[in-house]
Amino acid sequence: MFYLPQYKEEVDSTLQKEEVLRRLKIVVKHAKRQSQYHYKLEEPEHEIFLFNGLVSEAGFSISLVIDKPENFFPIINGSFIENNEGSKIQLHYSLFKSVKLFYFFWITLLSAIAIYFLYVSQAWHWVLVSFLIQIASFFVMQSRFRTGVKKSRKELRRLLL
Repeated sequence: MFYLPQYKEEVDSTLQKEEVLRRLKIVVKHAKRQSQYHYKLEEPEHEIFLFNGLVSEAGFSISLVIDKPENFFPIINGSFIENNEGSKIQLHYSLFKSVKLFYFFWITLLSAIAIYFLYVSQAWHWVLVSFLIQIASFFVMQSRFRTGVKKSRKELRRLLL
């Protein structure tokens, strides 16, 4: 299988699980009513939602609200481990399932094109072009995902710590 970007971390928060859940419920808009705009704190007449997703007692699955479409932005799945000093929050950043499926389709299509040019046309330069496009796609995906993780981590850490 192709390597897909993901990132895992564990955050130690001084807040108890109930307080973390309360904070999350305030800034997360339910997935069925996603927010299309990232409202600023300076505009009190608007609702303030930093994330779209689902929050429950067992954990959460959220993504940062962004102003423009970004395919490689991560979805954040989190779970809690309570302790005496606060709580530990295990976070797993990954791509959305639809993005994973499209990337698999894209790589499969480019591989099929490369195989066609390799065996049918004997056009080696087009085989090389196909593989270069695959490599470029991989690095673009990695770069955009890392940027999304940095933005999401910044907002989430501000909220959880």
